[in-house]
Amino acid sequence: MDPWLAPYAGWLLEVLEYNGIPYTITSVFRSREKQQQLYDRWIAGVNKYPVAKPGTSKHERGLAMDVTMPDWVYPQLGAIWQRMGGFWTAADEIHFGV
Repeated sequence: MDPWLAPYAGWLLEVLEYNGIPYTITSVFRSREKQQQLYDRWIAGVNKYPVAKPGTSKHERGLAMDVTMPDWVYPQLGAIWQRMGGFWTAADEIHFGV
């Protein structure tokens, strides 16, 4: 993750920890090759969540993280992330980026 973003992402995860909410970080930085693999799986209908075209993903620049957690938490944590200036949408609820 880009060094300037890491403290903000860390704080967001601390909110989950403080509230005893289980979570798993599933992805942060991805190589272009890994992005291509995930994109191909999404196009084939294998991945549940959308995947950006290689070359356009914030993950390739260390500007996003994917986090799984209980479904009911996403709207609340997403709203917090947005108030902090980040990008979040319910259409790709696991993705927290800038």
